[in-house]
Amino acid sequence: DRSPSRGLGDVYKRQRLVAARLLRHHRDPKAVDLLVQIAGDPSGAVQAVALSRLVELDASLVEPLNEQIAMSPDANVRQLAAEAFSEQQTVEAVGLLGRLLDDPIPSIRRFAADRLVELDKIASLQQSVRLAVTEMLRSGKPRGVEQAAMVAGAID
Repeated sequence: DRSPSRGLGDVYKRQRLVAARLLRHHRDPKAVDLLVQIAGDPSGAVQAVALSRLVELDASLVEPLNEQIAMSPDANVRQLAAEAFSEQQTVEAVGLLGRLLDDPIPSIRRFAADRLVELDKIASLQQSVRLAVTEMLRSGKPRGVEQAAMVAGAID
């Protein structure tokens, strides 16, 4: 069981937030494991603190949470997700970054588009970037189509 508060007991949101903030200053494996658990917290504020530190340390640490954070209702978490995906530089991460082209928040959409243009320069990710852009172009989602068209124009 990898529930967010496992190992921390049955604590309240404020206490989980304080714990995440305190763990930001540690690098040892136990602290990192706790941060990974906290990054799955139901509270976006708590998640964001943990994700921020994990992305600083190594974006691949959040890979088990990629789907969850990409779909978070919290814009700060989705922004951190976009940053993590762009640093992970994997086929899966490119696909998730492509989905963020349709994010409700304009700055997240633009960030995702800019990073996809950069990731397209990596030969091993080029096909994945172009697939993600093509899928968004075909989606019919106006915000996403607009961003995907800009990416398509920039990479050709």
